[in-house]
Amino acid sequence: MKLRRICKLLPIMLTLTLSLAMILPVPAVMAAEDNQLEAKNLDLQIWPEYDDPRVLAIFSGTLTNASDEDFSGRVYFNVPKDIEVQMACELVNGGQHSCQPYELENKGDYQVLSWKVTRTLAPGEDFPIWLEYYYNPLTGSPDKTMKLDYLPYYKTQSLKLTIKEPLKSSNFKIEPSPGSSNQDSEGFKNDFFNFENLDSNKLVSLNITYTRSEKEPSVKPLDPNAQQAAANDPLGTSAWKKPEVLIPVVLFIIILIIFIFYSFNSSKNVPPTDRIRRIQKKYGNSGGGSGKKSNKSSDKAEEKKVIRQMLLDGEISEETYRELMEDL
Repeated sequence: MKLRRICKLLPIMLTLTLSLAMILPVPAVMAAEDNQLEAKNLDLQIWPEYDDPRVLAIFSGTLTNASDEDFSGRVYFNVPKDIEVQMACELVNGGQHSCQPYELENKGDYQVLSWKVTRTLAPGEDFPIWLEYYYNPLTGSPDKTMKLDYLPYYKTQSLKLTIKEPLKSSNFKIEPSPGSSNQDSEGFKNDFFNFENLDSNKLVSLNITYTRSEKEPSVKPLDPNAQQAAANDPLGTSAWKKPEVLIPVVLFIIILIIFIFYSFNSSKNVPPTDRIRRIQKKYGNSGGGSGKKSNKSSDKAEEKKVIRQMLLDGEISEETYRELMEDL
């Protein structure tokens, strides 16, 4: 009886064993895929109340296939919750944005944004990226507080973190203090942090406080219609409609037309005797025309004789003869 039961259970046990063998390697494969990439250099810029009441985050840099095998999987980025993604892009052709369909996975206190690469990365090959989004970690008014937590997904060789202080703000303070600061051409003060050799999932945390009673953002947001027009007009042809561009171009065209007109008709304004000399000089005829003053009819008659004689002497063609006679 026991033997029969064992025989009946054997197919079920084999099925379970094969299923486990197929399932268990999957996490190892995923971990290996994640470990193929490293971040060579990353640039994270945080702009509170820049062109929106929220915070604009711009994340760019270069990932590298650090393994000895080709990579064609997904790239991952740890991002805050409740973000509004503007761009999730690969950079191609020297910096053009090739934005990709992305996925967001909830991880509790944060999310993971990912997309599948559009090309296979060879070992050692770089992969430039661009990620841009809005989110709202600001609390309080007019005294505002913001906690910035950045959790690198990949091992990172170098991270440059920039905080752009809002215009019309005061008492701006960051803990820990930035390594350096400067003021840009737009009047913003920028605070810089540099981190080297960050391990994956090692938290970088900053506390930011400042006072700002201004309700509007630091700069006016770009008009979406203008952005779309610029995208549809990459050569900037709409600039020709501006007076400062159009008027000089029109004046140049008018002057050019006048110049061509006078150049074309200059031969008709030359005195008849001079025209005879030009014809003679051009075609090597030294005869005709005494150089004395005469009326127009006699001058034209003299020209016709000269031209006719040149045709008879074979100095000009029939076509040239007709052209010269038509000019008279």
